[in-house]
Amino acid sequence: MDHVGDTGTSSTTRDPPSLPVDLFHLLSDYLTPEDCIRCRRVGRRWNDAFSSQDLSRRLMHRNFPRAREMRNAANAPISPDWAQIYPIVARRYFHLRSARARRIERIDIDPKSYFEPVKPFKRWLQRRGKIYPFQREDPNWCMEDGLLIYRENVYSGYVAYDLETGRRVSVPFDGVDKTVRRLRLAHNVLVIEWCERPAPDPFILGNIYRHFATAFDVRRSSEPDPDGSPSPWTIRFRSEWKIHDLGFPKIEDASPYRPSEDPLGINRPGPWQPQPRVVKRFGEDELGFFDIRQGKRPIFREILLDEETIYIHEEDHTWDLGRGWPENRNSNHLVRATGIPLSGVGPRWVDICVDISPVGCIRQDIGRHELPRHLTVSDAVDWLAGVRIVARYYFGPADRTSFLEYMRSRRMRTDGRLEAASPTHICTEMEIEAGLHETEFQNDIWGRLLGKGKIVGDERWVVGAGWDGNITVVRF
Repeated sequence: MDHVGDTGTSSTTRDPPSLPVDLFHLLSDYLTPEDCIRCRRVGRRWNDAFSSQDLSRRLMHRNFPRAREMRNAANAPISPDWAQIYPIVARRYFHLRSARARRIERIDIDPKSYFEPVKPFKRWLQRRGKIYPFQREDPNWCMEDGLLIYRENVYSGYVAYDLETGRRVSVPFDGVDKTVRRLRLAHNVLVIEWCERPAPDPFILGNIYRHFATAFDVRRSSEPDPDGSPSPWTIRFRSEWKIHDLGFPKIEDASPYRPSEDPLGINRPGPWQPQPRVVKRFGEDELGFFDIRQGKRPIFREILLDEETIYIHEEDHTWDLGRGWPENRNSNHLVRATGIPLSGVGPRWVDICVDISPVGCIRQDIGRHELPRHLTVSDAVDWLAGVRIVARYYFGPADRTSFLEYMRSRRMRTDGRLEAASPTHICTEMEIEAGLHETEFQNDIWGRLLGKGKIVGDERWVVGAGWDGNITVVRF
C-alpha cells in the first residue's frame, strides 16, 4: 500500500513475508509461539513463510531448545519435518505452562487382577485434627519412557501400552494362578514380583506361599518404521528367581530356567550355566556399618537401584504417627539418602536434610518439604526437558482456595533449581529473577491422578490412578 505525503515522497509498507530472510527471521523472534502459528492462517504467502523448514527449526531452537524433538533430531533416521513438529511442540508447552490438559484418557484395568501390593509401614501424618497418608502402597502399574504396563480389562492379561503410538503389546506373563505383589520397569527391564495362589502342596509347604520374580527384556525393534514413527516394542522372557533370600540377584545373563516350575530344584542349572546370581547381601552387620538399621522406629521409604549403586531413602516427620511410635516421635522432618556401591565395600554416599528452621528446610533436592506448610506427595520430572509436575498436601489455613490437595506445573532451570512456569509464556532468566509464578491444575485432577499417591510422566503427559484404581493419562 502506497502512502503519498505533502512533500510528494512515498513510503511503502511491506508484509513480513516479503521482507528479506534475515529481517523476517529477526521479526519472528518478537512473536510468541502462539502468534507464529496464527500467522499461518492469514493467507497463502504467510503460510508459506511461517511454515518454512528454516524458520520452524530456528523457532524450535529459540523457544523449545530442550524439547524431546530437538534432543532426538540428531539420531533421527530421516530429517525431521520441522514445519509439522513446531505447532505440536508449541501446543504441548502452551498446555504445560497453563497447567491444562489437552486430552484426558481413561484406562480401565482388570478389577480381578489379583494384585496384592507389598504392605509398607503404616505411617500417616496428623495435623489440625486431620490425618494424611505419609507412605502409600505401590500401584498395580508401572511406566518408563512412555511405555505403560498394566493388566488390561478386556483380555485379563498384562499389556504394554505405548502412549506415543497407541500400540499395545502383550506381556508374556501368565498371571492366572499368581498373585502379583509389585511391578517395576527401569533400564529396559520389567520385573514382576509374584507369589503362588494357592500353595501347590500344603503337605510340604504348609501355609507358605513361595515368592518369585520374573524379568523381561523390553526393547524397541531394531528396524524403524518406514514412515519415521517409533519402532514397536518387543518383550521377551529373561529369567526368573526366588526372592526368599536376602540380596540383589545379578541378571545380566538370560536363563530359561523357571524355579516356580521346579519346586524340588531337580533341573536347577549348575554354577557354570547362565542364571541369576546374588551379588550383594545385607545382614545386620552390613546395615549397621552403613548406618541404615531401623531399630524401633522404621523410617525406610524406598530402595532404588541403578547400574552401580543402591540408594536407600529414609524419611521421618514430626507429625508422623504409627503403632507404638508416639513415644519415639522425631522432633524434626528428616530426609536421608544413602548410596551404597554394588562393587566393593565403600565409600558410602550420604545426603541428609533436617528441618530445624521455623520456615522449613532450605534444601530442596532430596526432601519432600520444599515449601513451608506443604508435603510433596509425588512428582513427575523430565530432567532433560526441564519440566516438573508436582502434587502436594497443604497444611496451612483452611481458607485457601484449593485447600489440602492441589497440583502445580513447574519448570526447572538448567542448574537443577526449580523455577515456576509463567501462565502466559515460557519463563526467561530475567523474568525468573523478577518473580516466580506457579500454575495450578483444576481441583478435579487430583481425584483422577492421585488416588494411589503416585504420578509419573514427562513433558508429553502425566499418568496416575484415580480413586477407583483406573489409570488416567493427561496429555499436553
